[in-house]
Amino acid sequence: MKTSNTKLLAHEKEYLKDLRETQKDVKIVTDGKTTIAYREFKNTVEFSLSVSCDTEKKFRAKVGEYHARRRLDDFESVKMDNTDFFTMLDFVYYTQA
Repeated sequence: MKTSNTKLLAHEKEYLKDLRETQKDVKIVTDGKTTIAYREFKNTVEFSLSVSCDTEKKFRAKVGEYHARRRLDDFESVKMDNTDFFTMLDFVYYTQA
């Protein structure tokens, strides 16, 4: 089985810096496999995901952040009610068995 060990390329590192600068209102959470980039509005939350491949040898937080932020920037996102989103986030990140 071939294993992957993805790293960001130079232009992706630069784009991540730009995204961080333009997305000051975006928060990032991760559990070491799934990374969520989200921003809050009055009654909703907009978010996007990045999930690392099962064959990755090492979790790279910047890779997950890059893909989640890029998807948010490209409008590849979902909007949810604030309460529902934070209930989901609490379940995914804090109450997994």
